[in-house]
Amino acid sequence: EPMLRCELAAVPAPLPPGDARPPSGMVMIHGGAPLAPALATRLRSVGLEVVVVPGDSPPEQIAPLFAAVPGDTPCHLVLAAAWTDRVEPIPTPAAWRAETLGVIESAFALCQAWYGHGLGKPWLKRAAVVGVTSLGGDVGASGRIATPTGGAITGLLKAVYMESRAGGAGGPAVRIVDGPAGDRIDAVTDRVLAEMT
Repeated sequence: EPMLRCELAAVPAPLPPGDARPPSGMVMIHGGAPLAPALATRLRSVGLEVVVVPGDSPPEQIAPLFAAVPGDTPCHLVLAAAWTDRVEPIPTPAAWRAETLGVIESAFALCQAWYGHGLGKPWLKRAAVVGVTSLGGDVGASGRIATPTGGAITGLLKAVYMESRAGGAGGPAVRIVDGPAGDRIDAVTDRVLAEMT
């Protein structure tokens, strides 16, 4: 019986169009130190207003964040709480649960509140949603995974992409920026901005 075999192959990322510009409006960054402050600085440098939401924020604290955001202000989302500068994997499933459950619940609540805020608004088609993970640079295919939270974030953003298309919204642009654990923070922030652009 024939067998199908799939292999990963590295290919150059497509270059952005010549008229690519940084996004406008505001961005909510979900995460903590050391990446979230570095991302906030980088994104402010191109004129974005930035709100940092701690990666372990309880879901009930998420929805009120959008009450102060004007409906016509484009709002982008960067889920960076799954990124780690730790190189060694989490040793046990119990430690995985302890480290990841609150982050996943918080990220889900943030995506849900953000999408509800943007639904029906023209800027949603031009919004960027970026997940930042440490799954080895190949989205976990090689098994070099420092934290399994990245798998949950990629699945969550896949659902955001599919549901927005199914609903006919035609947006947002959904991206995953994945790298090896311990990747340089300046390189990560540059890649996030490039994907948002």
